[in-house]
Amino acid sequence: MTFAVGTDTFILAGLLKEIGSDLHVSTTTAAQLVTIFSITFACCAPILSTLIRPSHALRAGLVIFILGNAFTALAPTLGARVLTAVGASMLTPSASAITAAITPPEQRGRALAFVMNGLMTATALGVPAGLILGNANWRHTVWILAILGLIALIANLLVVPAVDMP
Repeated sequence: MTFAVGTDTFILAGLLKEIGSDLHVSTTTAAQLVTIFSITFACCAPILSTLIRPSHALRAGLVIFILGNAFTALAPTLGARVLTAVGASMLTPSASAITAAITPPEQRGRALAFVMNGLMTATALGVPAGLILGNANWRHTVWILAILGLIALIANLLVVPAVDMP
């Protein structure tokens, strides 16, 4: 799940020329989607993580993430990237909180490192993956992100217990 979020943050950076061409905007304007995503994520994560219980935030965040990517793939503009970022901003804090809550104290460091490894791997692979996957059409890349989100949602529903936290 954190891999999908991290990849979503960086994957489109390598496709900005194609996105700009497809949407009839400059590459610079298309590049603003990365900035908008990051700013939205940074503003929403601390707010939403305090307002919504982690188990609800995790599932709602995945649904919003999936819808945001689907709308981005279908839409004639990049406005849906804001929706995607809102969903993504709910995922990392809630995944960390749930992991810490359900893991025995002596294994928390390892479990949290595993969760954060998804973000680190995505940071390294996001742009190259976008270049490879987006060669045919950048929208296919966004659909792949939506599918990754759907897989994460299904896994979450099957494996992650509901967690009540103070």
